Amino acid sequence: MFANKVRAAFEEGCIDEKLKGALLAINRLRNKLAHELHFRVTFDDAFTLVKEAARAGIDFSDDTIHIDRTKSEEWYGTQGVLTEVISNTFQHLVWENEATFTKDEIGSFLG
Repeated sequence: MFANKVRAAFEEGCIDEKLKGALLAINRLRNKLAHELHFRVTFDDAFTLVKEAARAGIDFSDDTIHIDRTKSEEWYGTQGVLTEVISNTFQHLVWENEATFTKDEIGSFLG
């Protein structure tokens, strides 16, 4: 289970408490989508997630996405925020563990 892997990564010191929280929040949202037939992600769900990701150190090219709820909704919408959270979190994890991968692997992940 993904949540167990996140907890194990935390226990091994691979990720900190804030990143653990952000990854578990992503997992909770994913589980709702997968297991609740009529669940729909709202902008509030997405904005809560992007704020948690930013607190965990995930970088965004435009801080508006996690600072200004009104502009974030107008400029990015639910789908845009979720796309940014997932892709930026993945990039963060790759770069934080850069020594684990070859340059070719990193290029294929992020290319």
